[in-house]
Amino acid sequence: MTDQDLLAFGCMVMAFAIGGAYVALRARFWEHEEKRERDTERVPVRVTGQGS
Repeated sequence: MTDQDLLAFGCMVMAFAIGGAYVALRARFWEHEEKRERDTERVPVRVTGQGS
């Protein structure tokens, strides 16, 4: 294998690692978002000018 082959293989491995981490984080984020939406649906929250 030449240096170019090693570089291409390394880039491919990094791409898969980044893609896998992104998918895992996105799935966890989506679960959290869905849970929060269900909680807000179950308990209606009224916004009454709090803050600012």
